[in-house]
Amino acid sequence: FALLSRTGEVTQDLTERMEVLRSQGCGFRIFRADAGVYSEIRKVMEEIDLSMPELKGVIHAAGVIEARALTELNQKEFLRILNPKVKGAWNLHLLTQHKTLDCFIMFSSASTLIGLSGQGSYVAANAFLDTLAHTRRRMGLPGMSINWGVMKDVGMVANKAELEKYAKAEGFEPVSMKDAM
Repeated sequence: FALLSRTGEVTQDLTERMEVLRSQGCGFRIFRADAGVYSEIRKVMEEIDLSMPELKGVIHAAGVIEARALTELNQKEFLRILNPKVKGAWNLHLLTQHKTLDCFIMFSSASTLIGLSGQGSYVAANAFLDTLAHTRRRMGLPGMSINWGVMKDVGMVANKAELEKYAKAEGFEPVSMKDAM
């Protein structure tokens, strides 16, 4: 598995999970790269091609969420929320469209389907993922966008108690990743 993050850091929980999987024969490489920066993702893809087994799938789970109205965001702030999902997915699409992948999965949000106040840029970013999945399928390529709800034990909301409270106020009921899966 090639795992990418903007920081390249691995939490203790993830380290423990990887150790269990390593004992079962899985291998991992951690890359520090911003999915929204084409040159960084291209470099990672080149490294994967040179030193790892053939790439068979992509799971794009990047994202930034911030509860602010569009009218309160300047362009830089808007793009900071949009870029990880939109540019990240597009960069991965460009760099893998010639490969024979089994899957190309993007983590979107149910907020795209039902809205979420103060999250216009986040909703727009997820709508792009949904559209890219359809586009890839029309191209004969694998493409799936999963419109997740709110996860209470992993991801963005799990790390910020105020976001869980906000999500509940918007009508989202947080669930565990195990239950969602």
